[in-house]
Amino acid sequence: MEFDAAEEGSQTVLITGGAGFIGTHLCRELIRNGYQVLSLDLKTYPPHPVSGVDYIVGDAREFNTVAHLLKQHAVNAVYHLAATVSVPLCQKDPVESYSQNMSATLNVLEACRMQVKPVRFAFASSAALYGSLGDSRGALSEHTIANRFSSFYAAQKHASEKMIELYCEYYKIPALVFRFFNVYGHGQDPSSPYSGVITIFSKLAKEKKPMTLYNAGEQTRDFIPVTDIVRALASALMLPEEKWDADVINLGSGTSTSVRELAEMIRTITGSNSSIVDAPPREGDVLHSLADIKRAKSLLGHEPSTDLSKRLGELLI
Repeated sequence: MEFDAAEEGSQTVLITGGAGFIGTHLCRELIRNGYQVLSLDLKTYPPHPVSGVDYIVGDAREFNTVAHLLKQHAVNAVYHLAATVSVPLCQKDPVESYSQNMSATLNVLEACRMQVKPVRFAFASSAALYGSLGDSRGALSEHTIANRFSSFYAAQKHASEKMIELYCEYYKIPALVFRFFNVYGHGQDPSSPYSGVITIFSKLAKEKKPMTLYNAGEQTRDFIPVTDIVRALASALMLPEEKWDADVINLGSGTSTSVRELAEMIRTITGSNSSIVDAPPREGDVLHSLADIKRAKSLLGHEPSTDLSKRLGELLI
């Protein structure tokens, strides 16, 4: 879906976490489509700032900061991406991750509620909510989530989704929830604890260092380029406000690839002689993950890239 914001008058969008990996790509996509874009992030600037974006250093947990921005700039929509997205970091410090993942979400919702005009609220959730439900190798629909979570991160995302649902129901906040699967693309820092397996394996391959595969690399994942993610997110702004009803939408490719297949692809594309080292399964690891993307296709016209090898070639060469 292509959209020019100028067609419906200038609209202003606030992105929390706008200096991060996905946030930077979303800034670029929205600017390209004619929106006024504000980024609120603890970082000053991303490594490659997007021209036209107003970068603001601040904390999404500070109510006055968020409320002031929404009012001063007459913000039409908020994409709440700011979060601690590393499962190990959430496990290590559940109190701090609760603050960054739960308190920040509640704070931004409350700031939206206090505005005179409705502010649309889009939330970045996670496929972590499905837990091991995908171990049957079936596609995961939005209607099913795990009865029990294996990480604080998943529990915090689930609680955030429920808060959004209530704010939508009781305070009429227009909201949508997007569950991201395994996102990859340019600008993902391989040294960051937030980086995915593609970025990590790519760095190891280029350095000709061993790649460690847990459980023989039999786990399967649904890998989706960040460009497809932000295109779908931007498309949501085309929906009429009544469609922003706290609905949950999977954002994945709808195809699965084993981690071993991924490692072999990356070795081939980079011409690396990195060895592959097998290691025992890690406790809590999900074996299989595949998105059911029918809802994203229907609502957003989501047509993701399915040729992972081709996209990796573009990314790595």
